[in-house]
Amino acid sequence: MQRLRRTMRSRWRLAISVLPAVALVAVAKTIVTEIGAESIELNPLYTGLVAGNIFLLGFLLAGTLSDYKESEKLPVELAASLDSISDEMRIVEAAGGEGTGPARAGLAHVAATVRTVLDWLYGKQSFDDALARIEGLNAHYRAIEPHTQATYVNRIKVEQSAARRMLLRIHNIHETSFIAAGFMVAALTSGLLISVLLFIDVGALATDLILLCTLTFLLGYVLLLIRDLDDPFEYSAEGEDVGSVEASLDPLVRLIGRLPQAVD
Repeated sequence: MQRLRRTMRSRWRLAISVLPAVALVAVAKTIVTEIGAESIELNPLYTGLVAGNIFLLGFLLAGTLSDYKESEKLPVELAASLDSISDEMRIVEAAGGEGTGPARAGLAHVAATVRTVLDWLYGKQSFDDALARIEGLNAHYRAIEPHTQATYVNRIKVEQSAARRMLLRIHNIHETSFIAAGFMVAALTSGLLISVLLFIDVGALATDLILLCTLTFLLGYVLLLIRDLDDPFEYSAEGEDVGSVEASLDPLVRLIGRLPQAVD
């Protein structure tokens, strides 16, 4: 429920962020109309430019959405891989004997790995620290190997490899902007279109304001949405979403609650 409330606030935050630009355009249009500066004639080409700009924004939005759909799966799959590793540690621990100590140490290391990954995403630790935690699982594999079957160790080695691959993928998405050039063109075109429309008289002032403010809100909202979708792993040090459409880290947070809290 708390996550849902935060999500709803972040969604409204994106819309609210556009309102100052809409208000500025409304004031500018009113001033231009009052001083009689609407000197540009309405031309059918302008509607084509608006349609072309919206098409470009839709193209960029479709591209970022495909990446976002992959990104929102990564925390779930990462948590599943680390949980599978902890399952094997629990099996060895439940068997008792000399393997109990190494298994508990392995569980503690998995918990520390999850916390390090979260701290990295929150900006508290480096990416190398998270990778080092994944690599540190090797020592625990060697410790439990005499107390379990080799096929089980091989299985969790596969899970370790999958976790490392997903971690690298998250880092790549977090650090790389896939739509920078296209976004710049769309932003400049949108600004130019709004600026030109300020000086075009399409009817009464109320009609002009409705059309221009609606178009400004639409273009501004989609531009901000594309920018947020381009990096779905932006979080504050307190774990709050910086953007409006961040991938949920709840699977990793819940996994910590099921693992030992001691740091190995």
